[in-house]
Amino acid sequence: MAVYSPGSTIATVAAVYGPNNALQSADALPTASVLRNGVADASVVPTVAAIAPAGVYTITCAIPSSYLPGDGVTIMLSATVGGAPIFDLQEFQLVSWGVNSLPAAQPGASGGLPTINSSGNLAQDVDLAPGQIVNDGTGNATLTITTTANASVSLYSGSNLVAVSQANGSGVATVAAPAGTYNLTVTAAGMNGATESVTLVPGANSVTVTLSAIVVSSPSTPGLCRVVYVLSTPGGLPWTTANTSATPPAITLTLSALPAGSTGQVFDAAIVTVVPDATTGILEAIPGTGGVDLLQGAQYLVAAGQKSWTLSVPTTATATLGSLIAT
Repeated sequence: MAVYSPGSTIATVAAVYGPNNALQSADALPTASVLRNGVADASVVPTVAAIAPAGVYTITCAIPSSYLPGDGVTIMLSATVGGAPIFDLQEFQLVSWGVNSLPAAQPGASGGLPTINSSGNLAQDVDLAPGQIVNDGTGNATLTITTTANASVSLYSGSNLVAVSQANGSGVATVAAPAGTYNLTVTAAGMNGATESVTLVPGANSVTVTLSAIVVSSPSTPGLCRVVYVLSTPGGLPWTTANTSATPPAITLTLSALPAGSTGQVFDAAIVTVVPDATTGILEAIPGTGGVDLLQGAQYLVAAGQKSWTLSVPTTATATLGSLIAT
């Protein structure tokens, strides 16, 4: 999940797919809206522009400086293709980036720049945000994580996001934080996420986090696609009993459009209710299946808490679609 700070600008890209699961231009230029912590904010209006190839759009959005670190921001792209509504949701986490945003003042003054001692270290603690403290230089630590290539890495102190990074093509990422004990979460597309406790000492630290591949078996019924969605907490952790004791939001899928060429066929249009697996966070309609079986090429209206959007099911036996952030 990408992170930004209050007052910065989100720049992202979204794609629109037609019934045949190929990129397709929308009937008209799509619009975009913003939700802050799951609540629509009509005062923020993103800008949408079409780029090549057809069906791909850029979205830019200035985050109000009144938003706070820890807020979840959802950008929802709304489009129609062939008269059918299509939605794309993207999740972002707001964080505080550090001391370069402190107001100018005399060294050591309240609310101003910190005093630097003769060793080049901070001579006093400086509040960055609730729950975040820059140490006086004796406790600064770095952590090198060796894991899956291009994995996302998040460091938490309780429920507070302290640092984020992304592994390079060799699977190496680095974060910095004051010495202490944290929860380290690592996620990657197509892999089971991992969360473990790490204790950082001043100076260099290292850890290896091995992710296991999400093994998705094909449905026994032809024409179905086993879709893998991982439900995540607002803090970005997989919704498992190890990460939260809270009750997950109600999530349903309703068939809204039949696959192309299905005229004359009969399909089950019952509403599908899914819940996260206790150990993986993968949404399931039937416990132990490792996903939810949906009609290949069909469209479903997904309702999750205060969010709803249209899911176009790929025409494959299995599909791993990433994470769904609960709000």
